[in-house]
Formats: sequence, structure tokens, C-alpha cells
Amino acid sequence: MAPKVNKNQINTEEQLLKLGAKRVDTATKVSFYRGDLEFQIQQPKVFYNEATQTYYVIGEPRHQDYNEQTQKLMSFFQNNMKNQPMPAHQHGEGCGCGDHEGENAEAYTEDDIKTVMEQGNVDEAKAKALLEEHKDVVNAVLACQNQEKK
Repeated sequence: MAPKVNKNQINTEEQLLKLGAKRVDTATKVSFYRGDLEFQIQQPKVFYNEATQTYYVIGEPRHQDYNEQTQKLMSFFQNNMKNQPMPAHQHGEGCGCGDHEGENAEAYTEDDIKTVMEQGNVDEAKAKALLEEHKDVVNAVLACQNQEKK
């Protein structure tokens, strides 16, 4: 939904342009604090005047309450999880329960191995070793990238 534009806002933009301010089109969100409160302006109109080294921001600031957002999100997940069946086995390997004997050691798909090989620029053996060590594709790829930087 496009933000509402009023006549005063258009006049303000014209005046800023006349004063030599240039439009900054890359800004998608502006955040600022007043005391402990955080405010955000979504889809702001931002101008910068090089002569005065000043930014001008036009938009409607809204208070961001992350505690409230977190509570809403947790409530959403809790309500949706009530109808989901619980998995029969809720613990990981090495938990000592004895239920893991005989499980397939090859827990990763060919796609997982291929992804690590491509993204990490490693061979198949190294990709499998990284998957076994890091237990998931993302961490295995990140380990490859960290080793390249060294």
C-alpha cells in the first residue's frame, strides 16, 4: 500500500530540492531512539544536503515494541503447535538412551552433499566429513568458507 502524500509533504520535498538536498533512494527504513524507545519509519523519503552534511527524513515514525511482537509470535506458534502431533523421539544422538543403534549413518541426502560441494568448493569426501562434523548443511558450508579465509 502506497503511503499517503499530503500537500505539505510535497512542498517540503520541493523546498529541500531547492536548497540543494539530493534524494537518497536506497533507504528502505530509518530507525532512531528516544530514550529507551525505538521508532522506525518504513519507506521513508530521505534527502541529504552535502553543504550542511544533514539528512532530512520524511515519513511517519512508529514505535517498535519488540516485547509485544515477540509475545504475539510466541502465542501464534503455541496455538498452532497444539494441533501438531509430538514426535516419538525428542532427543539427539549420543543421549545415552540406546535407541540410536542401527540408525542409518548416512543421514544426508545427495542434494545436501552436492550443496556443500558447490557452495563450499570442496570434493565429495570433504563435504561428507563436514556434514558429519557440523550436523547440517548451513554450518558445513560456513565451515568451508571460514577455512578459505584462513
